[in-house]
Amino acid sequence: MKFTRLIAGILLFTSSLLAQNYLWPTSASKYLSASFCEYRPGHYHSAIDIKTWNQEGYPVFAIDDGRIYRIRVSPHGYGKVIYLKLKDGRFAVYAHLQRFAPKIEQAIRKEQLRRKRYSINWKPKNWPVKKGEILAYSGQTGIGVPHLHFEIRDPQNHALNPLHFFKDQIKDQIPPILQELLVIPLNQHSTVNGSILPRTFLLKKENGIYRPNEPIYAKGQIGLAIRGYDRANDVYNKYGFYQEILSVNQKLLFKASYDTLDFNKTSQIDVEIYYPLKALQKKRFHKLFREPFNQLNFYQTDQSNGILTVQHGKVPFTIQVRDFWNNVSTVEGVIQSDFDTSPRVLMARQIQNQLFIKMQLPAHLQELQLWASKRKGWQKIKYYEILQQQFKTNGQQMLVKATLNPGPANSIKITGNTTDQRHFNLIHDFSIPKDSLTVKLINLGKYWVVQYKPIEHLQDMTLQVFLNGKPVQPVTHLTPYFLEQVVKPESATLQKMRLVVQSFEKAVFDSTVQFAVIHPGKPQNLSFFNDSLKININPQALYDTLIFTVEKNESFLRLRDSIPLLSPHYQFSWYPQALRKPLNFTIKYLPNDLPPASIGCYALNGSGRFNFLGAKVDTLNHIVSFKSKGFKNFLALSDTVPPVVEILRPKAGQSYKNLKFVKISVDDSLSSLDSDLNFRIFIDDQWLIPEWDPERKLVMAIPHWPLDNGKHQLQVEVKDQAGNISRKSLEFFIKGYKK
Repeated sequence: MKFTRLIAGILLFTSSLLAQNYLWPTSASKYLSASFCEYRPGHYHSAIDIKTWNQEGYPVFAIDDGRIYRIRVSPHGYGKVIYLKLKDGRFAVYAHLQRFAPKIEQAIRKEQLRRKRYSINWKPKNWPVKKGEILAYSGQTGIGVPHLHFEIRDPQNHALNPLHFFKDQIKDQIPPILQELLVIPLNQHSTVNGSILPRTFLLKKENGIYRPNEPIYAKGQIGLAIRGYDRANDVYNKYGFYQEILSVNQKLLFKASYDTLDFNKTSQIDVEIYYPLKALQKKRFHKLFREPFNQLNFYQTDQSNGILTVQHGKVPFTIQVRDFWNNVSTVEGVIQSDFDTSPRVLMARQIQNQLFIKMQLPAHLQELQLWASKRKGWQKIKYYEILQQQFKTNGQQMLVKATLNPGPANSIKITGNTTDQRHFNLIHDFSIPKDSLTVKLINLGKYWVVQYKPIEHLQDMTLQVFLNGKPVQPVTHLTPYFLEQVVKPESATLQKMRLVVQSFEKAVFDSTVQFAVIHPGKPQNLSFFNDSLKININPQALYDTLIFTVEKNESFLRLRDSIPLLSPHYQFSWYPQALRKPLNFTIKYLPNDLPPASIGCYALNGSGRFNFLGAKVDTLNHIVSFKSKGFKNFLALSDTVPPVVEILRPKAGQSYKNLKFVKISVDDSLSSLDSDLNFRIFIDDQWLIPEWDPERKLVMAIPHWPLDNGKHQLQVEVKDQAGNISRKSLEFFIKGYKK
């Protein structure tokens, strides 16, 4: 598809939006707390959030003539939400509402009473509204603090960026703030600064332009990603970007613009960001390239899909990040092709005050300097003598002699520049014992990466890698500080890798790791520990190949805090990856006399708390199953603890002129409370609508009939997902109420 055709389509799209004259949806403010297509866990934010200054109760208006299309009420997600179908065929959506306008509120309450349910999804047959009519009042039902979540959708139910209709309503003169650049090698032969591991570079702003804080060297195919946020005038909220553009040599390679969102693809937000750093470090980097499995429709790219190929020379790049008001921040940088053979120290000896260093260096050397580290820091060695110099196709070897004054150094540093302006910096530490060797094994998602250091100790050693009993030749990368081997697993599901390091035929390191490999597009069934753990993989679950290991910790088979633990603790290790669909897990649990409904699977988080994952119990075979979009450390246990319930209003034995509402505090630390159906509240055997707020752990209920003077009984029943029930009751009085 040509850029000109795409741009013409976008201009036509935006011009049609600007032709509308919608009313701003609330009197709360004209400031935003969140922008369109910001990151949310597992999905895009399909709206703008309008600030209500942490208050509730601001009027919410119909932005144009239309009719009420749908009303939903739920303790989760959007909370109380109203959908308008506008006269032009689009939809306006208002969410997290405190309450509806009186006539709508009465109709909803009637529907809730009819269905005996707080949560409803109702489509009125014919309810017209006029532009400017009050529909509801802003609140914080569902997820989040008080704000108005406001969407505009096209007639096909695709979310549109509401700012296209309200650009002049918001004041924003502040360009986006950029923090870090991420460089990602995209295959086993690619590197950044010598390694296949992704590398972040801090961005420094100089004369209005952001630049990486250190040189970037790469080879092979790489992708770039950017991290930062946007701001607007007069508020401190952080927003997502509207547009990201990557150019190389002034040629556009990649452009992302957030104008419309297909809800069917919203979960692919975890494909657009670099998910591993989001999971491991809570950092969100937006990729500036598009992978084959990314089906989002935000992009314009050339045939490279934004992927850079670095072979020889330099790759100058420019990144522009814009907000909706065309405030722009620019990153300028250069990616230099990495050395064919990485500079390194081959040998270093100190004999009295004489220093001998043998080095592997670039062929086109322009400058070489030696430094000695002593108590007062680095001191430059003014004179050195080249004893040997041998040129090869990919560099040169050099033996240098220097005099140290006064006496031996703790460390030696070698710095240099080449004629093509590449720089290197080597450090040799004499304090490291000669027989020391560190081997680090890293799971990189679909590759194993083995790092050996210090590199100078590998001169007299042999490194061997065996995969499933057969010797393999990994792809090797050499940096100034470590040697790196990249091992690509075979196609089998269960595999074994052995690493052996020998020095003069004596093993100095010998270790074996057993692991599993799952592949996209293949149905797979895995079994571990004599069938005590099984994993079923849907063929559509994965975007890319995934490696993981799992261990069984038997020490968890005991009581903990009076909680019966029914299985070993299964501990997974993996390089976090976004999944398209959940994986299915099944584990065996110990036979017991506990109620089957109480048994479930739980993740043990870093703070030592149990998070409920799910429970499908087979009591005949003593197994419990659940689904998860990723690997967690989990086990089976029995939740026999009922919810904690406290009636806050009314108070037992107290008198009220009129009881306007019932207020209850509820909490459950294990299986949790998943539905408003788990709450039953009665006054004198008449059912009340339980309005549950999971975030505040509160339930409110309003009597829908006038209470007569005299004694009344309140009854509360709360059930958790394990079937444990708490019941509370009390008596209160109404005195002096006049009908």
